[in-house]
Formats: sequence, C-alpha cells, structure tokens
Amino acid sequence: MKKTLLIMGLVLTLLLAACSNTDANMSKETTEAMTKEMSKETTEAMTKEMSKATTEAMTKEMSKETTEAMTKEMSKETTEAMTKEMSKATTEAMTKEMSKETTEAMTKEMSKETTESMTKVDMMNEGEMAIDFTLTSLKGETVMLSELKGQKVYLKFWATWCPICVKGLPDINKLSDGMQDFKVYTIVAPGMGGEKDMAAFKTWFDELGYDNIEVLFDETGQVFKDYQVRAVPYSVMIGSDGVAVIKAPGHLDNQKIVEKFSEIK
Repeated sequence: MKKTLLIMGLVLTLLLAACSNTDANMSKETTEAMTKEMSKETTEAMTKEMSKATTEAMTKEMSKETTEAMTKEMSKETTEAMTKEMSKATTEAMTKEMSKETTEAMTKEMSKETTESMTKVDMMNEGEMAIDFTLTSLKGETVMLSELKGQKVYLKFWATWCPICVKGLPDINKLSDGMQDFKVYTIVAPGMGGEKDMAAFKTWFDELGYDNIEVLFDETGQVFKDYQVRAVPYSVMIGSDGVAVIKAPGHLDNQKIVEKFSEIK
C-alpha cells in the first residue's frame, strides 16, 4: 500500500509541473477537475489496497482462530477417541488376563479336589500309599509295583547274611505257591550292606532250589531307603488300593501273614 501511495504522489507532482510549464494560466476549474479525478483514482486505489490488506489481515486472523478452534476440537475428539480406545483395549487385556488367571486357579483347584476325591474313593484301607518302584527279577523280568494295583502284595526284604532270613526261606517258598489271594515278592540289595554281588547271589540261590520265590534286585538300595528298612527281615503288606497297610520288622510266620491279609482289602 505504501508503494502505491508513493507512485500516486509522484504522478500528481509530475502533472502539476507539466501544467505549470505548458500553461501558467491554467484555469481553476481544470485544476479542480484534475485534482478531483486524481483524488477519485487515488481514493479507489487506496480503498482497494486497504480492502485487500484488511481482507488479508482478517482472513489471516480468522484462519488462525478457525485453525486453533478446529485443532482444539479435533484434539479433544482425538483424545476422547484415543482414551476410549485405550480404555477398551486395557479393559479387554485386563479381562483376558483375569480370565486366564481365574481359569488356571479354578482348574488347579478343581484338579486338586478331583485328585483328592478320587484318591479318597480309591483308598479302601487306612495308611499311606506304597512308594512305587521298578525292579528286575531273578528271572530277568521287570516288575513295577504300580502295575500291580488291584492286587494285594506282600514284600519281604531280606539278605543272605541274615540267619533268620535264610531260615525263613522255606516258609516264603510255600507262601509263594500261588494259593493265596496276594502276590509275594522278596527284595535283596546285591553288592550293598554286606550282600553278595548279583552273580554270586544267583549262583548261591539257584543251589537252594526254592522255585516259587520271586526275588527282585534293588541294585541301588533306593527301595530299601524309601521303605526305611533298617534291619532285615522286614515285611510290608499292601492292599489292592496300593496302600501300605502294615510295615513290620522281624520274621512273620505264614499263618500270621495270611491272617493279616484277610483283614486287608
């Protein structure tokens, strides 16, 4: 706008100078007419320039306010949308995690209760469950105690260096004739605690001729430890439910053993 005013002023000065050189006696009316015409043009130009400047300023200000208002509104809406979405996602995540933990806890509790309930139903005799084991027999067969569940089992822990044990072998051989309602297994720990090694035991035992006796080899001595056998002979009577009902050190005659098993389910 300043540039336009300067140009108009320059043009007016030139015109006045030209009028003075050409005709000093220019009439008052001509000068007024020219001045009026120039004033009109100048006013229009100034008005146009001012309108333009004012419009630009107003537009700029309005744009600024509009932009701020729109940005503020958009930010508000965006924030609300993001907050809502985050809340939804967080809620879903928390619900999912809680559901997972709740399900695991319920499953664990149910499994515990179910196991306890089943165990309670299965246990027909009082006492603790017999500790499972897997041993190899003198005949080379594998015997797992847990696979005998449903049958009563008599375990006799003994040693070749034990006079009472050796003296009781004829009774065990008779008890193992298959006429009883329970299985009979004897257990030795070859090479441990003064016992013969496996080869020497086999040679020694085969010479005795007790064909009915089932001998199991506890080669590591772990079964002796599990059943806390501190002296031999040692007897364990297990019910058909797998419960070790009676644990007794010392020699038991066959009649006593049969009587005890008649009371065990």
